Amino acid sequence: MREHNAEPTRGLPEHPPAGEQILWQGAPCWRRLSPRLFHARMLSVYFAAVMAWSVASSLADGMAR
Repeated sequence: MREHNAEPTRGLPEHPPAGEQILWQGAPCWRRLSPRLFHARMLSVYFAAVMAWSVASSLADGMAR
């Protein structure tokens, strides 16, 4: 059994009190959030540049066979 399987309402430990209702419950879409919040495109460009620099440096040092 997982920790949250016993929740009567997703994200809440018990039912809301009488007379109250949940108006909205959602979660962000990581595919739309990652480019803006985590700068995913810039990170991928950075890591590609670091890998290219590493390969070029190894070739310049004569490490390639």
